[in-house]
Amino acid sequence: MRSIVINVEYGGLGDHLFHSPLPRLLKERKLAERVFISSESAYRNAKYFDFIWRNNPYLDGVSDAPATPIVYPKPKINKIMNKIASMYEMHGIDVELVPELYTKIDYNAKYADMDFVDLNYISFVGAFTILDKIKILKKYKNYYVLNPDYSILPFLGGRVVYTSSFNEYVSLIYSCRNLVCLTSGGATLMAAFKKPVTVFFGYGHPETNRHSMHQNIMIGGGGFFRKQLCRVLFKRNQLRIRFSKNK
Repeated sequence: MRSIVINVEYGGLGDHLFHSPLPRLLKERKLAERVFISSESAYRNAKYFDFIWRNNPYLDGVSDAPATPIVYPKPKINKIMNKIASMYEMHGIDVELVPELYTKIDYNAKYADMDFVDLNYISFVGAFTILDKIKILKKYKNYYVLNPDYSILPFLGGRVVYTSSFNEYVSLIYSCRNLVCLTSGGATLMAAFKKPVTVFFGYGHPETNRHSMHQNIMIGGGGFFRKQLCRVLFKRNQLRIRFSKNK
């Protein structure tokens, strides 16, 4: 009996969702009889395990055994996609990464006719600046802004909605009419919901980290400044990963 233990090295919502099809694909293609998630996997939010993995019918649980070794492809792919693409490549799985959810989501009718902009992110979204944020906010001036940071509050005119928990955030974007976001966990979560949305990214963001069902738009162009900024922000994200416990 062949078992595979998947270690999700990076702890973001999108990182876990990108891995979510693996248990089903590995079993359906008879590449594994049992699939586990490693107990060493990182989580930025402890709720991610229950939300993404606990109800996955193709997952056999959590394992303390060493993660299945992966031989990385060359040339290397960026970030988490290097690892995920390796898993797919070594098992001959050639499909677009469509995240899967087996958890029931609470629908909230009060958001059904509301449109939101979510410009929050932690990891690398390309060469993206606060001026790009302001440009997006002006373009979608009738949208509510979801969980904004203080730097953009003066530009919002009261169009602000804050969620108090991860579950409330999930319910809101699941229930809303339209969402504009960056190439972050929100975009991957909407792909899992099979809800196409508008997604912005800056120069240098890898295409492999996007979902083709969305309208993906590069903002800011690819001139000299953006190329230099991309290098700086990419290195900054690498440093964040290096020194962050849950990456």
